[in-house]
Amino acid sequence: MIWRSGFKEEDLPDNLRAMKPEQRVDEVNKQMKQRKELNDKLGTLVTKRDKYVADARAKAPPKASSFDRVVEDTLKAQIKR
Repeated sequence: MIWRSGFKEEDLPDNLRAMKPEQRVDEVNKQMKQRKELNDKLGTLVTKRDKYVADARAKAPPKASSFDRVVEDTLKAQIKR
């Protein structure tokens, strides 16, 4: 039997395969909601991390011999063109 989403029932994980179709829909919706919440939380944390790294980099004295700085300066120059 092919499940509504287009997946074959035998391709589903064991925990979903054991459920009734209505229960599957509820479980998938629950997992999608949880995934969205986690992705939102991850996005917030990534934004905070990026700000922290940018602030730390701005406070740090530039090292003339730093490979990362040279690459960054080169990329910035290329982007301006």
